[in-house]
Amino acid sequence: MARAVAPTGLFEARDDELGAVRELAARLISPHVASEESLRAIHQRTGHGVYVTRAEGQVTGFLAFVFVNGSGFGAICTDAFDPLQPQLEYVVERGVEPAAVYCWGIAADRPRAAAALVQGSWAARGALPATPYFVRAATDNGRRLLTRNMAFEPYPGTRTGLLWWPVFEAGRRAA
Repeated sequence: MARAVAPTGLFEARDDELGAVRELAARLISPHVASEESLRAIHQRTGHGVYVTRAEGQVTGFLAFVFVNGSGFGAICTDAFDPLQPQLEYVVERGVEPAAVYCWGIAADRPRAAAALVQGSWAARGALPATPYFVRAATDNGRRLLTRNMAFEPYPGTRTGLLWWPVFEAGRRAA
């Protein structure tokens, strides 16, 4: 995944940047986002999944994923997955192919970072083309971005606003 997103200006977050990622999420999305501890636990278990943009040495945007196993996939599909505190038994270990990807968060505080995140999302999607991707929007603006610019669709039967990319179709990509 890191190789796929690097050309878009995204880089794997360093451990010392996870606090800045959490702060940016709380400031731009909602104060009610996953804790730094949850972010760190997931990042350490998978070895990757949090990608950042930087300007002048500061985190200016992030894209975060939770790579889940078959049980996690089932929990997502039944609205039982808790994105604020994902259960570690749902999360793949380092080097294990995921059954699904939960898009945990995306936020940027600068236009250039936002553009890199959208392009990085498409690159990430292309890295695992046969894997379903899921997300829930925290804000109305986020939902518009996800459905209009990134081609996410409502997941059938969801009660929690779950969106997904059912099939990767490069031709559907927004320019």
